[in-house]
Amino acid sequence: MDRATGSYFYTSVVTNSVRVGAGALAGAVLAATPATAQQLVQGGAAVTLPPVVVSANLVPTPVDQVGSSVTVLTREDIERTGDAHVIDLLKRVPGVTINHNGGPGATAQLRIRGSDTGQVKVLIDGVEVNDTTGTSNDFDFNAFLVTEIEQIEVLRGPQSALYGNDAMGGVINIITRKGQGPMRVTGLVEGGSYQTFRQAVGVSGSLDRFSYALSGANFQTKGFSRVTAGDEKDGTKTQALNGRFSYDFNAIFSLEAAGGFTHMVSEYDPSSTRDGPNEIEKHMAHGRLAAKVKLLEGRWDNTLAVTGSRTERDYDQPGSSTRFSTYDGDRYGVEYRGAIKIDRDDVLTFGVARETETARATNTRGTVKTTDLDRELRTDSIYAQYLLGLWDDLHLTAGVRHDDNEGFGGSTTYRVTGAYTVPVWRTILRASYGTAVKAPTLFQLYAPIYGNDSLRAEKSKGFDFGFEQPLLNGRVTIGATAFHNDYRNLIAFQDYYVNIARARTQGIEATVKADVTSDLSLGAAYTLLDTEDRDTGRDLPRRPRHSVNLSADYLGLKGFRIGGAVRYVASQANSASSTVRLKPFYVVDALVSYDVTERVAVYVRAENLFDEKYQEALGYRTPGRSAYVGVKANF
Repeated sequence: MDRATGSYFYTSVVTNSVRVGAGALAGAVLAATPATAQQLVQGGAAVTLPPVVVSANLVPTPVDQVGSSVTVLTREDIERTGDAHVIDLLKRVPGVTINHNGGPGATAQLRIRGSDTGQVKVLIDGVEVNDTTGTSNDFDFNAFLVTEIEQIEVLRGPQSALYGNDAMGGVINIITRKGQGPMRVTGLVEGGSYQTFRQAVGVSGSLDRFSYALSGANFQTKGFSRVTAGDEKDGTKTQALNGRFSYDFNAIFSLEAAGGFTHMVSEYDPSSTRDGPNEIEKHMAHGRLAAKVKLLEGRWDNTLAVTGSRTERDYDQPGSSTRFSTYDGDRYGVEYRGAIKIDRDDVLTFGVARETETARATNTRGTVKTTDLDRELRTDSIYAQYLLGLWDDLHLTAGVRHDDNEGFGGSTTYRVTGAYTVPVWRTILRASYGTAVKAPTLFQLYAPIYGNDSLRAEKSKGFDFGFEQPLLNGRVTIGATAFHNDYRNLIAFQDYYVNIARARTQGIEATVKADVTSDLSLGAAYTLLDTEDRDTGRDLPRRPRHSVNLSADYLGLKGFRIGGAVRYVASQANSASSTVRLKPFYVVDALVSYDVTERVAVYVRAENLFDEKYQEALGYRTPGRSAYVGVKANF
């Protein structure tokens, strides 16, 4: 795109974004809009409070004061969908694209605003869980179940100024439930198509100064053949356990611990053109222990945290010359973070961190087992950000970070943001600009034959700007954001890994939310994504130009909740080396639940209601029309 065309593109974004959002109001995607605001009763009247975001500034910040582009999925949003896997929740978020190689248990690729899969940092309760043994260091959501998640924050745009490596496209911050109040027990049992069964149980609460939350889940399905080339069913089984605990010794000092474990066994096929009895066994574990100290009468928060995560992948491939392969990766570190409240809305956040990544890969060919990769890298970091509030309506941030990585040396990144609420109209204007960096992965640096220990870090810079406007006394909210990102030094494979690729992504994200009546809520989300490989001039693969999410939620019948959702994805290139394009598709889902009592509900959930035949990756099937029946309890 030349400069004149680019200027026209951004002018069009601003002038047409309201029109795009209003047109999308024909349907809604309630889960794709910001978190439902809390209400506080003052003087007998309900006062709406904005939802609070943690990931944008590393301190809790009302969303109307956040200059970054962020979507929040609350616990209510999550429960409303009935989804079993986190990847299905994220499909509804603006700017997020998903490519799934064959349903539950299969490899799932996630991108934000056209980024690569390894350029999205994923955190669970403050622990990075990206796989250090992966080619691109990405996090594969294939085994991640929905278990007692309190909130998911999807932070879009370059975020290395606060989060360092891997945060070029954005950050996904997953926060599990924290126990409070009397003991609360939840349970779920579900069964349905493809001989699918799901069970989940959770317990949470607090006793004086001690809070606790513990949950477990089991999911299994016989599945279907992942590839169109065969009919052998590929099933999967997953079990997950998560816990979060804290103890307040006094008003100054507290300890927190959080962690989880997931085990998955999944069948898969050797390739997109051949059926076969291959199997992967995957273990994931993460944990965090943090000590918190409040000084200066609570105005200075100090946190010292130790974190760790581990991913193990074991492959059994009967038809391959390499019968067994194992990939074991660890990520562990220590971090100090301080946050000083200078004034009511002014906060200085700063910290230092050290992180170590390890990766070990073995292959068994015949009776010979070889170790092909056994390496580690250390990164030392220092960062700071200032959040400045002016006149109650303007909030600015400026942050900078320096990372010193053993693999490629030092890099400095920065980010500035602004959020302004226009008086009277209550229009929220947002803008941000930042730089980001991604270190070469251990596989790219040291893999036999293909590795290159002279690789440099990938770099990017990007900006976005947009607005959010309440209408009709807040019953309708429309918003739109334009974004642009430039990538350079991208690592590509040409007989071995080299820094040669360049890319550009830009587009708009528009959302609408409408409370039509007290019982009927509608919303919509639309993403226009324009990408270019700067070396070939082609679209980047697996990045659809258009995607739309629509849904509705109706509570007009006593005890019933009726919801529906539509997801449309336009045509997209399947790979960089081929001109083959995946066909556009739309999927319709529905859910009906009934409250038998205040504590027990039954529901029916339907997916792909019209049995759309579509592919998110060439040669791989997706679930057809399916239905699930379940019971939820809360005591």
